[in-house]
Amino acid sequence: MKYQHNRSVGALASVAAVGALALAADVCAQQAVQWRVEDGGNGHWYRIDILDSDVSWFAARDLCSSLGGHLATIASEPEYACVLPLVQSATDAEDCYPCVYIGLTRMSGQDWTWIDGAPLTWSIWGQVGDPVEPQGMMAQFSPGGFEPYCVPHLKWNDAAIDALHWMHRGVFTEWSSDCNADGIVDYGQILSGQFTDTNANGIPDICEVDPCPGDVVQTGIVAADDLGSLLAGWGACP
Repeated sequence: MKYQHNRSVGALASVAAVGALALAADVCAQQAVQWRVEDGGNGHWYRIDILDSDVSWFAARDLCSSLGGHLATIASEPEYACVLPLVQSATDAEDCYPCVYIGLTRMSGQDWTWIDGAPLTWSIWGQVGDPVEPQGMMAQFSPGGFEPYCVPHLKWNDAAIDALHWMHRGVFTEWSSDCNADGIVDYGQILSGQFTDTNANGIPDICEVDPCPGDVVQTGIVAADDLGSLLAGWGACP
């Protein structure tokens, strides 16, 4: 496989990432699936979006964040078994398999670590062992062969974290946030209509309301300091 290395690729692609997903997601997004607690899962939701152009790992990370999630962390064999059908069905218009980014990285001189900071304790590498790149490495689901790209083994492969080449188009998002601490992942409540998400950022509107608007100086209480701060700024705003 031939990679094109460019330190600016991640930054440039991240700028256009949200727009790229907006253009591609309606056509190429899968239905999100949940690893249900009653099935032994964690209650998280998972989805793969296939973009219409290649993106870097950094751009994929930012796309997930803009949706209220993060790049998927596949930390066990049962979790892998749950999400594998998603990966198997993630094909492009020609029924070929793109590289699907996950949230596993290894910075130079460090160990493999999930994007949430958890260490790598389970893996399903199809290919690993490349030299550590100066900018680090990342992991992805990828096909078993490169010619053609339509015969997958759908395990993990490592590559330079700033790599950008043909078929780097799959973004694997996982939603795990529970902003109101009710024991249910927010994304599922948005999907069910229980919560509204007006700005489509993956965070329920009820969790974006300031619970204490009078706490101007943000000390956790509304007190004289807040009134003083308000009076000090009294008048027309520039």
